Amino acid sequence: MTLPLWGQLEKSQDDNESVEDAIVRLIAVHEADPDSHLGVGESLEMHKAEDVIDHKIGSVLVDKMSYTEDITELNFESLDGLGINGDVDISDGPRLSLYIETGAVEFSQAYTTLAYGADYLDFTRDMLFQFSAVNIYGMSNFNAFFVFGSYYASGDHEGMGFVWNNTVVKGFVRGDGATNYTADLSIDNTFSHVFRVQWDAILKKAYFYIDGVLKATITIVTISGSSEPELFFRAETNGSTDGNVVVRRVRVSKQQ
Repeated sequence: MTLPLWGQLEKSQDDNESVEDAIVRLIAVHEADPDSHLGVGESLEMHKAEDVIDHKIGSVLVDKMSYTEDITELNFESLDGLGINGDVDISDGPRLSLYIETGAVEFSQAYTTLAYGADYLDFTRDMLFQFSAVNIYGMSNFNAFFVFGSYYASGDHEGMGFVWNNTVVKGFVRGDGATNYTADLSIDNTFSHVFRVQWDAILKKAYFYIDGVLKATITIVTISGSSEPELFFRAETNGSTDGNVVVRRVRVSKQQ
C-alpha cells in the first residue's frame, strides 16, 4: 500500500488542514508580524542594541543620506569666511587652534554666521551641534566657549553648546530668558573628545553627549525664539597660562 507523505497528512481527525499547509500558514503569519525577532535576545533586538552596526564598505549610498535636515560642516581648511581675533591658526590643520598667553594674548576667537534663508537657530525644529576638541597642552587657568548661537561676555549665551572653566566642562542651552547649564561633565581635557548637543523640538529637551555617551539632559518646556546664529569658538585666560585650545570637524544640522 502507498504510504502518504508526512506533510500531506491531516493535522487531526477534526481538522483536515495538512501539516504542510499549516507550516506555510504559520510562516506567513510570522513574516507578517512586525515584532518578529524583537524579543529579548532575539536577532533584530540584538541588531538594534549594537553600538556599531557594521556594513560592507561602500554599502551606504548617497541617496540614503538625510533629506529632512540641512547639514553644515566646517573643517577649517581655510580661514576664509571667519571673523578672527587674537592668535588663530590652521597651519596644523584641518583644525582650528586658539592660542592664549597671559599678558600677550588674553583671548583668541573665531566665528562665522550661519546665513540661511530663514533663521537657522529655531527651537521649534530638531537641531544638532557637534565637534571634536582638545586642550593639547593640558593647561589650566582658561575659559573656552564653543557656541551654536551667540556668545556674550555676560554669560547669557544664546543657543546651545559647551563651556570650559579650567578643567570643568559643562553643556548649556538658553531658553525662557535664562542660560541653563549641566553639571560638570567630568572629562579628561588632555585628550580629544567628540562633543554633541542634540535638541529635540517635540520633547523640548537637549541631550549632551561625550564620545557618544549621554552625559546630561536639560528640559526647557517654555523655550522659544529663533535667530540667525553664529558658530563661535573662543578661548581666554583667567590666570597664568600658555597654550592652545583646538577644535576640529564641526557639524550643525537643522530639521527642515
